[in-house]
Amino acid sequence: MSDELRLPVPDEFIETIAERTAELVLAALTPPEWLTLDEAADRYRTTSGALRWRAQHDRLPGAVKDGSRWLVNAREMDRSLGYNPSTRTKKRGPRRRNGRAPGTGGISSHA
Repeated sequence: MSDELRLPVPDEFIETIAERTAELVLAALTPPEWLTLDEAADRYRTTSGALRWRAQHDRLPGAVKDGSRWLVNAREMDRSLGYNPSTRTKKRGPRRRNGRAPGTGGISSHA
């Protein structure tokens, strides 16, 4: 009687493991994409002030202080948000900084 335990492993399973391993190695070897807070705000559709507050309170993944400015590691931020820029199909226009949304006709819902 042999003490070896043998399990059949499908080739597809081994291929899936190899592909995932290659993705992880490539991600580890790829240098980070550093974004300023303004660039990150445009990418993630928020304000630089909101990102700065989160960075100052250790609530912004991938944020590091570089002298007097904050930089954000885009890969870490994407991963934490589940954001994949390659799946974006539509280019968005600029953010509306103030004023009413288009199509509201200047009518307020507040009394």
